[in-house]
Amino acid sequence: MENKRNFVGNGTRVEGYPLVNFSVNLSKITSNDTFKGSDGNTYVKLTIGEKREAPDQYGKTHSVWVDEYKPEEKTDAPAPAKQTADALPF
Repeated sequence: MENKRNFVGNGTRVEGYPLVNFSVNLSKITSNDTFKGSDGNTYVKLTIGEKREAPDQYGKTHSVWVDEYKPEEKTDAPAPAKQTADALPF
């Protein structure tokens, strides 16, 4: 399976704490990766995960990538037709 993730950064686990410090290369985030929130602000969803071979040659233990999950668009279904009093089922 081909890996199509947009990797935009790396991080390092903080020794003795349940934290990961990471940096993101903003030049790797495209307008396709962002979305407008209901408040009018622009957002990007990111996912951080432990590297398979951690730490790497630079001591990085985690990777950061753009979360590509897109929920299905909600479509307004037409309302069912109302039955009139004279439309008896028998």
